[in-house]
Amino acid sequence: MTGYNQSFHYWSIALKKKDETGEYPSLPVRGGIMARGSAFEGEPNVETDDWEAHDGSKSIVIASDRTSASAEPQWEQKAMFGEFFEDGWYMLLGSQEKKEVTLDDNSKVYEWKFYQDLVNPTPLPVATIINGYGAVENDAITYDNAKMSELEYEISDDGINLTYTFGSDAPILNQANPVRTVGQSLSKLGVQNIHIYISDFGVGLNKLTEEQLATYDYGCVVSSSNSFNTNLEDFLCLGTPFGKAMKDEGKFENDGELEIQWNEKSQHLIDKWYTGANDGNMVTENNYFAEILITGTNRKLGEVSGADVYESFAMYLPKVEITKAWSDLSGDETKTIQVEYNLVNNGTVSPVNIDILSQLEDLHWGTPQATQSVQSNTSSQVTPTGDDSSMDYYLVIDTKP
Repeated sequence: MTGYNQSFHYWSIALKKKDETGEYPSLPVRGGIMARGSAFEGEPNVETDDWEAHDGSKSIVIASDRTSASAEPQWEQKAMFGEFFEDGWYMLLGSQEKKEVTLDDNSKVYEWKFYQDLVNPTPLPVATIINGYGAVENDAITYDNAKMSELEYEISDDGINLTYTFGSDAPILNQANPVRTVGQSLSKLGVQNIHIYISDFGVGLNKLTEEQLATYDYGCVVSSSNSFNTNLEDFLCLGTPFGKAMKDEGKFENDGELEIQWNEKSQHLIDKWYTGANDGNMVTENNYFAEILITGTNRKLGEVSGADVYESFAMYLPKVEITKAWSDLSGDETKTIQVEYNLVNNGTVSPVNIDILSQLEDLHWGTPQATQSVQSNTSSQVTPTGDDSSMDYYLVIDTKP
């Protein structure tokens, strides 16, 4: 028999849109965007409980009852504009706004804002994930009702790497391969134009000009990482079909780290953390609260009134607690400072605020299915899918090998 390579695997994700009754489609949706990445994991979690009873033999285990089934699909991906980069932040934070910008050549770009609405909170968005296998027709695996469990990023000299982890229903096997929908151009945010600013809490880094921000640039940042966790918890009601469960969001938390080259300016971060103040040399009971702003720009998209407009990304953390800032006191390597921080409550202000300027016209909404059935995937027609009719995207529909 012929063997196949694992490289034929690929996956797509489509957001579910609520209907007029405020409910999500009960069946998986199709369409969406192919999230080109690596290291997909999606093994199902099947929980069991031994059924024990005495029957006069040595063994008292009658059977192993299956009590629940779910999955935690996960993959790694670069920060690619238009390929789930925007959708991912929406799934983590839950609220979004969009503003259309007309360039001098009359083309359009879009300013996206993603945040937590703490005044009118809403549940996390829901999506369908499909892991396809391009070597055969109907061997895709569908993970429905997926919610974002964890979003982790790492910025280093290797680039920007994102890891998305979800909580979903138990996977559905032997489904039609998803349509392979990708961006019109491969546009990846790199590290060359990344800047990281740190200030005392209350400065308002997101309101400052580029010239004003220079005051809060501590020089050479070696790496930055953060893990945002929604702490999803399965909640099972009696009578719920096996393999399905409600997924309730827990407390929102993070683990943030920075490694910064030690210099005459950055060394004062150690002082601020240790003393809880801008001056002093003794430890105190005071915590040190700060703001962090990370910005990055990519390719030029055009001009507005003659001013250059670039694809861009900004993450603003308006209040964090610096839980550690220290430097090794021996060794023979370049001296750096390891900074650790966590998000803390700031009233009704979103703890994480994302601004993205890109060509993405709409998020990647899926199209509801009429029935749960396997469909052929041999068409070569090129047509839009879902609710996204933006011409910034082209579709490649699989044909059998």
